[in-house]
Amino acid sequence: MSGFESDWLSLREPADRRARDRDLLTMAADHASTARGAVVDLGCGTGSTFRALDGLLAEGTPWIFVDDDAALLARAQALQAPSARARVRLHPADLAALDDGLFDTAAMVTASALFDLVSQRFIDAFADRMASRGLAVYAALTVDGRIAWDSPHPLDGEIVEAFTADQRRDKGFGPGLGGDAAARLDEAFLARGYTVRSAPSDWTLGADDLALQEAFHAGLAGPAGAAMGGKVGDWLRHRADAARAGARVRVGHRDMLALPPV
Repeated sequence: MSGFESDWLSLREPADRRARDRDLLTMAADHASTARGAVVDLGCGTGSTFRALDGLLAEGTPWIFVDDDAALLARAQALQAPSARARVRLHPADLAALDDGLFDTAAMVTASALFDLVSQRFIDAFADRMASRGLAVYAALTVDGRIAWDSPHPLDGEIVEAFTADQRRDKGFGPGLGGDAAARLDEAFLARGYTVRSAPSDWTLGADDLALQEAFHAGLAGPAGAAMGGKVGDWLRHRADAARAGARVRVGHRDMLALPPV
């Protein structure tokens, strides 16, 4: 685990928590509590999905944290209250090659900020696996490609275009879907007879989110750096100045809850 990745996950968690669609979160908790099984959290990171959802679940609901980064798993465990650790199992695994037995005790599978990294083939295979077991899926905070600033800049389009192209790279799951992932995820589960509900879960970052705005803009500009040179620095300075002056940026995400056919 890079220190940067852990820091980024910590930095974004409050914005993620605000952005999650409350109705879908509650419906996901109701389903998992009724189904009476484990919640399997794919790409768990430091456990943000657990912290958002667990308080709404039936008392004692078991969790399985799945991530390919052992250090992130250790951090996730360290952040749990001692009373919760006994019912949270850590499962280090490559998300692109999960053992089917992982889902034997599951009532629901969750993931946050994961599916924009994956390919259409991954989504289809994942949906097939979930449908074969009749498992519900709560997938939150999938980016959908929308970014809007209060303070426009002439380079916004060029920066976003380079970032979008970078999202399409293979990140271990095949060619990334990026901003198309949320719609493709909905389509995949609808095609398998699921009831699918989705809703916006946009970040709205303002003056209280200066550190997150800075990190988000740095990551957004990264893919354009080689081609644009010093212009990227000018753009980042504009973004920092605008943020300090109270300008907001809205970053589009979607939440989805897919419930299996009865």
